[in-house]
Amino acid sequence: LALGASGHIVMDYPRPYGFIPNGMSQDPLTMANFPCNAPNFDIVQVNAFKAGEQQPVNFNGSATHGGGSCQFAITTDLQPSKSTRWGVIHSIEGNCPAVNVPGNLSPEGKDTQGPDRYPLVIPKDVPNGLLTLSWTWINHQGRYGEFYMNCAPIVVSGGAEANDKSLKYLNDLPTMFVANLDQTCLTATGGGDAGDIVYPEGFVGDSVVKKPGLKPASFLSTQGCASMTKMGAGSGTMTAPQQQNNTNVPTAKPSSVAGMKIYAPSGGEQAPVPTGGAPASGAPSSPPAAPSQPAPSSAAAPSVTEAPAAPSEAPAPMPSSAATVAPSAPAPSAPAATGGAPSAGKVSCPAPGAVICVSDKMFGICGADLMAMPQPVAEGTSCTGGSIA
Repeated sequence: LALGASGHIVMDYPRPYGFIPNGMSQDPLTMANFPCNAPNFDIVQVNAFKAGEQQPVNFNGSATHGGGSCQFAITTDLQPSKSTRWGVIHSIEGNCPAVNVPGNLSPEGKDTQGPDRYPLVIPKDVPNGLLTLSWTWINHQGRYGEFYMNCAPIVVSGGAEANDKSLKYLNDLPTMFVANLDQTCLTATGGGDAGDIVYPEGFVGDSVVKKPGLKPASFLSTQGCASMTKMGAGSGTMTAPQQQNNTNVPTAKPSSVAGMKIYAPSGGEQAPVPTGGAPASGAPSSPPAAPSQPAPSSAAAPSVTEAPAAPSEAPAPMPSSAATVAPSAPAPSAPAATGGAPSAGKVSCPAPGAVICVSDKMFGICGADLMAMPQPVAEGTSCTGGSIA
């Protein structure tokens, strides 16, 4: 399953920072190049997103490692750093970045076009302006778990005004889950029966799709998990997005390649994705916003005279031969940490991100609600004292 860095997966659309066709770094991330794995944050192309409308995301590269789990998150930082706070807007558990591919794609190479497109919606509660969108991926197969990440500049239109309410919405989003940097907090991988990472509560919101028959992955080692899993929270807060005002930045357009399929639920229709605004049925309303004074950003903003229109191409229903997936029911926002009674098989735990041992063969990762779902450790390992080895 091992391939050189030239075969690993990168996000093709939205266009990442410093985009060079077939010239982007495709290595898994380390602590040194987290976040984004970007040599610079030059905006070569800006990606237009209209809030509440689907845009297709697609990938290049052949080393899909049997799929895995992916997250999409946003920040108002245009030069993200380790202090950046990332808010998750969509998660895919299993079958990402390729659907039902048992190993890697053929032909091998960094310019191999992935066969699947994934519909993504920017929620309408997100304020208009320039933001950074991230894609992260934890692989299903391979020698060990890895963490991939690309970041792209986007301009949002049709969303909310930048005010106390929309900024509170941004900062209340679940934070991005991080693992596998420098072979620390290492997820288990294997053959065709390997599991996929199921994101713990506090790291996943109400927009999530799950692979049919999803089997949760375990960890080979939980050393460093308590701090690494929370790196997506950074050490700051998101502030009002900058606005565009430069006519010299071209607008990227999504790829349209014959044979590409739209990742969709059973029945051939596209997956409904929460879009913000009025809460989905069964989902709680957002609490009232508290007054705040966001600090102004000092980064220079590229711009155009008017926000580019979102691409008009509407994703077609997925062919009957394509794999399907059913979205999970909308999950309520994580409640305030109270250490309440266990529910649905969960057990209480001391702090978000902490690893607990339920037994020597069962562990859990503590969510924002101070509850953890027990799951088995990888074969040949055991859990002792909050560590798997």
